[in-house]
Amino acid sequence: MGLDLDVPLPATPLGAAFAAAGCRDMGEAFRFVHGLPYGRNGHREGRGDAHSDEVRVVLDEGRGTCSSKHVLLARLAAEAGIDAELRLGLFLMDGENTPAVVEVLARAGLQCVPEAHCFLQLGARRLDLTFPGSDGTCSLAFVEEHRVAPEMLGRVKIPWHQEHLGRWARAAGLDAAWVWDVREACIAALSARAR
Repeated sequence: MGLDLDVPLPATPLGAAFAAAGCRDMGEAFRFVHGLPYGRNGHREGRGDAHSDEVRVVLDEGRGTCSSKHVLLARLAAEAGIDAELRLGLFLMDGENTPAVVEVLARAGLQCVPEAHCFLQLGARRLDLTFPGSDGTCSLAFVEEHRVAPEMLGRVKIPWHQEHLGRWARAAGLDAAWVWDVREACIAALSARAR
């Protein structure tokens, strides 16, 4: 990931947590989080206030999702005075853009399912630091996307995602709860592949 953020870590508790993890500047902090494995956190991201210790769950557990990793980095960037916009988008997850879900979708008889995804916008750069080994660029084709405040993500992401998924399911003549279950199986497949 060619991310050049030669900016000192902020003199905050969160900056100190990254320093304790061996990071010397913001670029190293971003690369460190990018290198952590994909996986849901024990304390699901955003169930509370992004100004609490919840944002540190990625560091504490050594893994994270698109939400937890990018909320953490958006918060760290804000503390360092870097304009990093947290974005929430909806894309159609299929075997091409997410190869780990091919078998799950095939068993369900679906070509795709709507999936919500978070990433960071730094100027003209769209960063997706969810999966280690990726190039760190967000290249998904979103049906819809918008900015979201890190402290609001936990309150808005799941209801927003379920609303869009439900609308998509109804238009396809499918049961929304069943499609959500297929989507959950896709996420489980992603987690299993990441181990």
